Amino acid sequence: MNKYENLNVVVCNSGVEQIWDVEEDTCYVTYALNGRNSKILSIIRKAWLKYRLPAKEIWYNKKVLELEGKGVLLDDDITEDYAAWLIRNNRKIQWNFYYWNLYEHYRIAPDTLRRLGYCLWSFDPNNCKQFSLKFNPTFFCKSWYRGLKKITHPTYDIVFIGRDKNGRMKQIKDLKERFKSYDISWNLYFTANKWYRRFCSKEYKPYLNFYKMLEQEMSAKAILDFSQDMQSSITCRVYDALYNERKVITNNVDIRKMNYYSPDNIFILDYDDDTRLEGFLKTPFKTISWELLREHSCERWSRVICEGKSYTLNC
Repeated sequence: MNKYENLNVVVCNSGVEQIWDVEEDTCYVTYALNGRNSKILSIIRKAWLKYRLPAKEIWYNKKVLELEGKGVLLDDDITEDYAAWLIRNNRKIQWNFYYWNLYEHYRIAPDTLRRLGYCLWSFDPNNCKQFSLKFNPTFFCKSWYRGLKKITHPTYDIVFIGRDKNGRMKQIKDLKERFKSYDISWNLYFTANKWYRRFCSKEYKPYLNFYKMLEQEMSAKAILDFSQDMQSSITCRVYDALYNERKVITNNVDIRKMNYYSPDNIFILDYDDDTRLEGFLKTPFKTISWELLREHSCERWSRVICEGKSYTLNC
């Protein structure tokens, strides 16, 4: 599948499925569960698996048992029962488990996965140190942006599209208030953290599919990347911005360690002077070479998993 090795990626979560609906030559994607194309079946399936009803294996996609080579199971919506079933029934693969999100107690614990036989990875350096995981940072796929309409004159200065995780909506609204005296226009689009919380606030908007989200992001000169507390990793929003020649505004000071970092393109909240922001938004984007961005591509991510060694950034 690629010049290194065929990497099989097993995905469960419907939101992540959109991200993995890609045309890359670095990995082969298989969906873990049946019924993903039906909302009704998805609701029934989630309840069935959550309450561990009998015959749960009817929901498991048996195609994963035919995979060979090396594989990685993503954390979103994966249950301990499924992780155990997969590694027990397909021993033709060297299985890895990737924490696409910060590890939290409601997810499968690292020690549990190690006992099952998985090699563990995370996108976040702090999580890697805390739980002895291998590091492989978030990536982007060139195919995400294929066909994305090029907007040369954005309508807004700053855009944020995302879920209201851990009170993030209030934090970003406070940030907007902080810069209210500046001549800056905002496009803020918040969705509920869980679909059933949508009706808890009139400010929550409908979920956007992945490509609609990208279109919204291109509406502004800069994309706001607002990381959660304790998160030291880079998110996909940064790559959405830089690949499409949009600037980045972030609260993640660790972005200075990245090889593409430039104060011309990246403004760090509470590190850079607030008075610099207005001028930052008015200056043109400074082009980044493909060789620098390639170091953060799906190709690199797949290669690191196949080689089995923690990633070291070449800055």
